[in-house]
Amino acid sequence: MDVTILIPTLNRSKYILRILEFYKKSFFTGQILILDSSTNEEEEINKENIKKFSKNLDITYIWDIGWSFELIKKYQKYIKKKNCIFSGDDDYIIVDGLKKCLNFLNQKKNREIVAVSGRGLTLGVYGKNYDKIFTTSEYKLAYTDERNPLSRIQNFFKNYAVSIYSLCRTDIFKKVLEYSLLKKDRHKCSYNAINGELLPCSIMVSFGRIDQIETPLVIRTVGHSRFIQPPLYQNIDKKIFKKSQSYLIKSLNNSIFKNYGIKKSKIKIKLYFDSYISLSAKNDGKKNSILLSKIYFLKKIKNYIFFITSFFFNNSEKSTNLYSLHYGLSSFSKDFIKINKIIKKIKIKNI
Repeated sequence: MDVTILIPTLNRSKYILRILEFYKKSFFTGQILILDSSTNEEEEINKENIKKFSKNLDITYIWDIGWSFELIKKYQKYIKKKNCIFSGDDDYIIVDGLKKCLNFLNQKKNREIVAVSGRGLTLGVYGKNYDKIFTTSEYKLAYTDERNPLSRIQNFFKNYAVSIYSLCRTDIFKKVLEYSLLKKDRHKCSYNAINGELLPCSIMVSFGRIDQIETPLVIRTVGHSRFIQPPLYQNIDKKIFKKSQSYLIKSLNNSIFKNYGIKKSKIKIKLYFDSYISLSAKNDGKKNSILLSKIYFLKKIKNYIFFITSFFFNNSEKSTNLYSLHYGLSSFSKDFIKINKIIKKIKIKNI
């Protein structure tokens, strides 16, 4: 398969083991590029595990210290395939979904599309090895199909979704990396949420249209320890944030001028970004509401009951109907049996 999955990791050897087991069971034939910043003990465990899976998987392993996109930029020459997709070390890219996305990009009529996404699913996990599931929800993936680059940027910030979870043409992805920074230049954009997510995601959107097809593509897991940035709006007056924001806006402006010849876009881009921050603040305020917190908790209980019914009673037809009733996601409902099988691949005992 002409796909490279990019996986940065830090001190989470158990997750790397689980990911490798998942791709082995999924018969993934593309490349896995692991960029490891772990401490000595975790590094050695990762190396041992990778040796065990190298017979079945094409794995490129690199150890170095740095943030995710600093390392991806530094070692981009090791991306061997014509298409690539980012993945966290606790995320799972569904191989059948990758095949459909790859087929979509290879069609002549889609040559102008720079990347394609599918549908995403978030699993709330718990337990000693975080292999027990207590909740599920849809994870929004990027779709920005406007032909005008400024309209795409506006839509991206208005309906934010992480575009690096799309299958992207590698030649485009490497152009995105031109705007990412190496570790020595981190001071230009040292706010991690911008450096490692908003910057590469928005630059990718600036390069061209990202389409979306109806196929499960990404499974994310939450509930375990994860690095969390404070909400963006809480840092709006801080120098580090302001400097990083300025770098993002300047980079987007340069990308749009370089690719489309559109000049003086900074003011519009700043308005779009400011609107995104305001919306983040508004949404975060809603999340802090006691009433809505109770509603959210009740939804989780409801969700838990649906998921327990699905897995433990093993009635696939009933499970699909319950899932569809609760979420209204026809794409996931019709693929529910397949997703059950995928989730079982994630569960690995004795790790």
